[in-house]
Amino acid sequence: MKKIKATTSIRIIFILTILCMSLVFLTSCWVYFRIEGTHNISGEELFGVSADELLLYRERAERDDIEAQFMIAAIYLQNRNYEQAIYWYERAARLGDIASQLNLGHLHYGWQGIEQNFEQALYWFRRAANQNAPTAQHNLGWMYSNGYGTVQSYEQALYWYRRAADQSYSRSQHNLGAMYYHGEGVEQCYEQAVFWYRKAAEQGHINAQSNMAWLYHHGFGVEQSDEQAAYWFRKAAEQGHSEAQNNLGWLYHQGLGVEQSYAQAAYWYRKAIAQSNTQARANLASLPAQYR
Repeated sequence: MKKIKATTSIRIIFILTILCMSLVFLTSCWVYFRIEGTHNISGEELFGVSADELLLYRERAERDDIEAQFMIAAIYLQNRNYEQAIYWYERAARLGDIASQLNLGHLHYGWQGIEQNFEQALYWFRRAANQNAPTAQHNLGWMYSNGYGTVQSYEQALYWYRRAADQSYSRSQHNLGAMYYHGEGVEQCYEQAVFWYRKAAEQGHINAQSNMAWLYHHGFGVEQSDEQAAYWFRKAAEQGHSEAQNNLGWLYHQGLGVEQSYAQAAYWYRKAIAQSNTQARANLASLPAQYR
């Protein structure tokens, strides 16, 4: 039985959360609000906005102030008034606001309490993608890859992923690597898989790092090197990737690319076991008794 396993999640899962943080949509803080719990719109402050301030926002929003429209939409979304949230996001989105277009795409793609509508999600992501928003381009690639709201097309997925990847969007770079690795919409080419995985891995993309290690371990598209495999498995393992932790442990176990160390093998196996990695549990059990 092979003790080193490839990364199971070869594609990035589509991101649905509206945030202003590291989920790498747009960099502007106006794009994503953190949705944490619900409140009632009343005289209490919401998002640090009092009832009087809320009225001022509404007056500005009615005059097509995009920032105010976005704020009003976010407050309604916080309070689960989805009809009004969508209304105000649409007002801003039709004025060309990329943040609102993205959020509409997410709401229609799948938001608790809102009827899923892939066609509408595709429409709004496309509006933002045509304004060169890399997150929207990535999301279009994902939808075309899976046939959500459109006819499935690897060619279109490749096109939109590449548009985002050329803007250094690491998730799209990773997905391009996966498409070249599997030959989806393109001729299978391990060298191109390495090219795109490396670009994502160098930006800290955890699955791309693990996949780079896998390619080096097997010599797919690169000269075989367990030293490089250990380097990239460590990068991913230090970010908490359980399979990379197990695989790094196995390299220490066997002395491949690193000096053999049962203590280090056990350390990394236990890290993976803490995340319910069953292969790591089996690997730990195969170490000499004093290291188990």
